Amino acid sequence: MLKVFVYKRFPGRSDCRLLHLALSPEPVVGKLFQTVDTTPFKALFQIVSAVEDAEFVLLPHDYFFIKDQPTYLAEADAFAVSVNKRLLVSFYGDSTEKVPLQQAIVLRTSSYRSELETNEIIVPAFVEDLQQSSPTYIREKGVVPSVGFVGMVTLPQVRTELKFQLRTLMHRLLILVRLRNSAAIQGLFFRRLVIMKLLQCKVCKTNFILRNSFSADLSTISTDPEKARKDFIQVLLDSDLALVVRGDGNFSLRFFETLSMGRIPLFIDTDTPLPLESEIDYDSFMVRVSHKDIDRLPEIIDAWWQSLTPEAFTAMQQKARTVFVEYLRSEVFYQRLFATLPSRYT
Repeated sequence: MLKVFVYKRFPGRSDCRLLHLALSPEPVVGKLFQTVDTTPFKALFQIVSAVEDAEFVLLPHDYFFIKDQPTYLAEADAFAVSVNKRLLVSFYGDSTEKVPLQQAIVLRTSSYRSELETNEIIVPAFVEDLQQSSPTYIREKGVVPSVGFVGMVTLPQVRTELKFQLRTLMHRLLILVRLRNSAAIQGLFFRRLVIMKLLQCKVCKTNFILRNSFSADLSTISTDPEKARKDFIQVLLDSDLALVVRGDGNFSLRFFETLSMGRIPLFIDTDTPLPLESEIDYDSFMVRVSHKDIDRLPEIIDAWWQSLTPEAFTAMQQKARTVFVEYLRSEVFYQRLFATLPSRYT
């Protein structure tokens, strides 16, 4: 078991998700549609009281919620240097900014593959294992593939739409002068392009529920949460491919939810690093399409479908589920990660 020393907490700030899961007295914690069983995390690492007994120092707060305290962060970094330990930093969420700490090993969800640094580790999102609570089955290969999607495509207010359009215009101008990655435009931009292209697709069927609100948060969801979840699961069950496009961050919760249901992601790649890419052959169970090739999306889908045997289609669905269970479920991923961290970074 990994031994960690928890650095002193900053007053008034909550623990990072890993530490919260390990210490919570509740059996289940998490946000809407992202509840997690705490039991496996209580045995994930051992918190030691003497830093000399630790293999790593753990920053107790998520970087996003403590980055406004540079003095505190500098002190944590200096402490890790003084005890000759690496500093484990959780950076869960949409941001792709870098963590300017000398000793940091950053566990993050969002980044760009071309910008990923050696001290950064891409981690899966905390999602529910949908197959544990919902029936599933292997789909048989039909004449044309169906592509499923449930999510926000339009914005609820004119004001927010105008802000989005202005941000998009600014990003595209920065891309033209090569000051920004072409994949860095807000995910809604790519989502709309893909949805429009698929609605015109003559070689595939669409299975869409398009919304004007973000459904993964109680403050924004505009429909009954139980119905929203039921709709999402049913569309996954009834689709051959599940459309996965980045959100505000360069990652997607629905990617991991899709795998948990044994469904094949239609993955729009915006220079997106995935967890354990050196170990997992993702292209053996998903259809990856570069964001630069969205105009060719129907052609790419059709070529894949026509080359696919019924047996291969079944195998892809089975492998998607297997990879989620054996590698990407949160507790399994972190168990594997923490078992190997000492040999990699100490």
